[in-house]
Amino acid sequence: MSKSKTYFDALISLRDEVNSAFTLLNRKLSELDRQINAIYHELEKCELDADSGFAAAVLLQDVLRRRRVVKDEIARMDPLFKFLSDHTGGLIDNYQKRVEKSEEIRRNLNVTLSLEEVITL
Repeated sequence: MSKSKTYFDALISLRDEVNSAFTLLNRKLSELDRQINAIYHELEKCELDADSGFAAAVLLQDVLRRRRVVKDEIARMDPLFKFLSDHTGGLIDNYQKRVEKSEEIRRNLNVTLSLEEVITL
């Protein structure tokens, strides 16, 4: 396998991994938002005393802290996600065109050596 193919495959794999992680983080954020809304709705419906108010506040605080962790990771992952999403589409097309052209030229010139054979000679 050529070096460029190895790097290309690694980059596409990274893009897919970042996309999956970004999607998972956004799903988790939505889940936490639903939990927060459920707590708010429960608070609206019930009469609170000191104990139940404190318990609700502790529960809400825990969910908000977990939400903050997820939002922070989304904020850090966002530049990677956007860069890889914006640039890999054109990269894939460009790379595949160059591979096809290279294979055509190698066929026409009867070049059968691989990069590994040239480097180790």
